[in-house]
Amino acid sequence: MLRTLLLLAILLAASPVFATQRPLGELVYVEGGRPNSLVGFGMVVGLAGTGDRARQGTVSAQAMRNMLERLGLDIDERSIRSGNIASVMVTAQLPAFARAGQPVDCSVSSIGDASSLYGGVLLLTELRGPNGQVYAVAQGPVVGGGIGVRGQQGSLTRNVATTARVPACGRLEQSAPAVIDPAATSVRLMLNRPDFSQARRIAAALEMSGAAVSATVAGPSMIDVAWPATTTVPAAVRIARLLETPVEIVETPIVVVNQQTGTIIAGGDVELLPALVVYGDLEVQIQQQNEVIQPPAFSGGEAMVNTNETLDAIERPARVRAIDGSRTIGDLAAALDAIQATPRQLIGILRQLHAAGALRAQLVVE
Repeated sequence: MLRTLLLLAILLAASPVFATQRPLGELVYVEGGRPNSLVGFGMVVGLAGTGDRARQGTVSAQAMRNMLERLGLDIDERSIRSGNIASVMVTAQLPAFARAGQPVDCSVSSIGDASSLYGGVLLLTELRGPNGQVYAVAQGPVVGGGIGVRGQQGSLTRNVATTARVPACGRLEQSAPAVIDPAATSVRLMLNRPDFSQARRIAAALEMSGAAVSATVAGPSMIDVAWPATTTVPAAVRIARLLETPVEIVETPIVVVNQQTGTIIAGGDVELLPALVVYGDLEVQIQQQNEVIQPPAFSGGEAMVNTNETLDAIERPARVRAIDGSRTIGDLAAALDAIQATPRQLIGILRQLHAAGALRAQLVVE
């Protein structure tokens, strides 16, 4: 398992890169041009018995009754017993500068006791913004990578079956609130990752690009850009040209670890300084043994069950490993592989190496 994860890190990384050029549009966004979150409550129907156990008083039963009443049907909530429906929360992102009529992708997540949304269809759902206004409506077939089945004696689930995607199911009913004034002569750019040095490099690149603009660093995350007041080029065209400007950036080495899955991904320019690693294992064992005590013969008593529980903690001998310094991802993989630790042990080791200053990279723990 460990060797597989480290090999994946090697394949994803190239040779060490410390400085490169990227289009400005990959590093910044226009102020006010961020996406907005939408959310709504909906119903998924057509499930093969894997939906909510609809009972009187449950969310699914009430929601289905209300929906059928809006369609002109008068139905008693107590008669709803179908396992083919599921209550879901529907979420989507309203893209910046999006216009009415554009499609959006949606995600659905079960809020009841459905075991799987596989094969279902999302019914018409209103998606609202933080201000309570309806910006989009969604409806369409559910597409998921998980599957779950439920029987009388148990259930079987593969991957996450209670969340899924509904691609291009939503249509915007009104445009995003952010707009650009065609006659604007200034704009504020926001850095995706605030950094004083990067902001200075961007401002210098803009002023040297020959685009007749002035760029002022207003903070680690803001750059104010202004054009001459006499310009006649529409603002959208000027901003598009601006975002195509190549900018030199200094890559920040990153190591990403996921504590839930034990996955570790390292970039190509991660540096590891020499260090000494001492680690061990603590195993806790809990054992239960049931003993049946029979009453004396012909006494009329009842048999009793006595549970004996034993608790034992086993601490294994510590292992000591010396790590040589590394400057390439291949050296890093070899150094970590020599530790012979499990992925979850390795995550803890990386966190301690970062705390000690031996891991020269940004550590992101998810």
